[in-house]
Amino acid sequence: AGDFADDLKAGLPYQPSLPEVNKRKIGLLGHSEGGMIAQMVGAEEKDLAFLVLMAAPGIPVVELMALQNKAILLSGGMNEAAADAYVKLYRPLIAALATTTPEQGEQVAMQVLNNWIKNTPEEMVIATTNIRTEQDKQKLVASFVRQTVNPWFQYFLQYNPDDYVKKLKTKVLALNGDKDVQVTSSANLAGLRASLKRSNSPQYDVVALEGLNHLFQRCQKCTVQEYGELEETIAPAALEAVGNWLVKEVKNK
Repeated sequence: AGDFADDLKAGLPYQPSLPEVNKRKIGLLGHSEGGMIAQMVGAEEKDLAFLVLMAAPGIPVVELMALQNKAILLSGGMNEAAADAYVKLYRPLIAALATTTPEQGEQVAMQVLNNWIKNTPEEMVIATTNIRTEQDKQKLVASFVRQTVNPWFQYFLQYNPDDYVKKLKTKVLALNGDKDVQVTSSANLAGLRASLKRSNSPQYDVVALEGLNHLFQRCQKCTVQEYGELEETIAPAALEAVGNWLVKEVKNK
């Protein structure tokens, strides 16, 4: 994300030179990680007229990922007690791996896993991770380390949007679908609202769009797997929310 933010900052000075661009009304729209990049750039660029953040992180990413995993497990049919038990493993595990080295990763992860197993009923351990043997533990640990201990993911896990959002000085529209299982809207929008309240943004609106998933599609099952099954690419309600806000807060001002 940092590299993309640098690319974006390098390209922004070119925009005012284009005859079709109103240099007083240049802004950024970003979705998910793109919204994260918009936050990073917006915190530094003082001449932006607006930011539109669509399912952008509003709470520290470790917390966001923990909520994401719970929501995805629940949407897949796991009961809440089991999902909560798994999150008690997942949250400290990724927090520990976010700052470790590849050489230390498996040792660090195994310590977290053993501690969780010690404090979790055996039937819940099996129900959530299917761990029955030492080999099963090694496989789970290796999988987490392989996925997590790399520069991109560790940078991502250490991201706290408040560090950037509280520095914004432009108008902001923050949107989430209320059926989003990747960036769960309630906690995420509350985090964005709290950060924006402490910013110097002259106008901000934080909106949950009813019935929409992470891709702002109107969903039925509202699972990650459903994304590719839906014909709708983006719901008209999402486009209208963005368009109406831009007309009101940017075009007509």
